[in-house]
Amino acid sequence: MSTNATPSVEATTELEKRSLEFFAAWSTSDADALLPYFAPDAVYHNVPLAPLEGKAAIEGFLRPYFQAVGLDIITTAIATTGRLVLSERIDILKLQDGRTFDLPVTGAMEFDDNGLIVAWRDYFDLASVEKGTGLSFG
Repeated sequence: MSTNATPSVEATTELEKRSLEFFAAWSTSDADALLPYFAPDAVYHNVPLAPLEGKAAIEGFLRPYFQAVGLDIITTAIATTGRLVLSERIDILKLQDGRTFDLPVTGAMEFDDNGLIVAWRDYFDLASVEKGTGLSFG
């Protein structure tokens, strides 16, 4: 799998466009590039793990995460209903030792009227991530 973060899908709504821009920003490994996408009271839930509630908690996750792992996201499918954007992706985790791990992910992002993420849920197999990377996230 290529580590190119360019989506393989086209956005058909403004919220899909915003979602794809957000996914592309992950390749910067910069929490400051991602935090403006979140509402102050946003909830980010990697469903196998406990939810992160509020922008400060999200920031508290992102900064150490990027010290251990880089990430490119390839979006393979995207759909919108109302203010909910659903995505199917391959998240490519880039480890400090140069190894990569391709993680299939399905996500749901809810946006407020200002286009900020108020809820983001990602569904993936935590056991395969930990086995494939040698890292413990739980």
